[in-house]
Amino acid sequence: MVRQAWAFLAPRVLLSTGFVFVACWSASAQDDFRLWISPRPNEFSVKASAATTLYSKEDIADQDADFEAARHDLNLRFRLEPAAESEWLLSLDAESWSLDSPARFDESGLRLPQELHQVAAGVTYRRLLENDWLLGQNLQLGSASDKPFDSAEEIFIRGTTFLKLPSGRYNAWLMFLNFDTQREFPVLPGLAYQAVLAENLFAVVGVPVLAVEWQPVKTTYFGLSYFPVKQLNARLTHRFGEPWTATASFHWDSSLFSRAGRDDKDDRIEFEEKRVQLELAYSFTEQLSLAAHGGYAFGRRLGEGDDYNERSENDIDIGDAWFGGAELRWRL
Repeated sequence: MVRQAWAFLAPRVLLSTGFVFVACWSASAQDDFRLWISPRPNEFSVKASAATTLYSKEDIADQDADFEAARHDLNLRFRLEPAAESEWLLSLDAESWSLDSPARFDESGLRLPQELHQVAAGVTYRRLLENDWLLGQNLQLGSASDKPFDSAEEIFIRGTTFLKLPSGRYNAWLMFLNFDTQREFPVLPGLAYQAVLAENLFAVVGVPVLAVEWQPVKTTYFGLSYFPVKQLNARLTHRFGEPWTATASFHWDSSLFSRAGRDDKDDRIEFEEKRVQLELAYSFTEQLSLAAHGGYAFGRRLGEGDDYNERSENDIDIGDAWFGGAELRWRL
């Protein structure tokens, strides 16, 4: 009966479970959040992706300096052998920025670090209870800094506890508690309602989350998600037939890093940007694919301080830039 319940709930909890995990992932890992959302055990053993993105050189506002960047991402997912009603998933995420710029923050005069890195290892446990409630816990331990793990002050813990309660035949209430020691407000509770509006249309509306998934035809998919404070993603994907897939997307996100040896342990470097992106992916096999992406990045800024206001005053305003790169994806 438990296995039948997993299968019955699969399309109904598509968003309500998965969107919560977006909150405790870095922006780089949001694209594969479906690893967490299936109420049945995932079918892969290992899933991995590696990406590189290069940005054009642009000027820094109000400074005699320019800015050139390269970003590298690595994401790994491991599935442990599931039981009938529960599942364990392990994760490893790495985000690395190489920043070629002599720029300095406006107020402090400190020079921008030439490298920023974020590394996090995590575990997720999900269990379907006998009353069809879905209970889960995600936990990550990592470091985000110019010198990761330089001291205990550069280590963070983040995660999400969530509970899904069925409401009627298809809909559900979702309660969660998200925490992140890297944020200036570490604890963030939430409440949302997941509604199946049509066979191919799902929505999650709540505080402080919003998500929509729509598949108008078999080959086309649209997704929209928002989570505070600066995590907004929208994408339209179309499959032309094997082996080609094209995606147009918009992303607004930010990452927080802790400078090693800083005087105020609450200070964070925030790297924020918005991107309009086009991607074309080619599948060599069912297990291996390669994607090329490119687009335009704007609204780019770096700020350092212990809260939003201080980071807004002590910042570096970066010019808009073109970018391009590639991503290799593999799964077993």
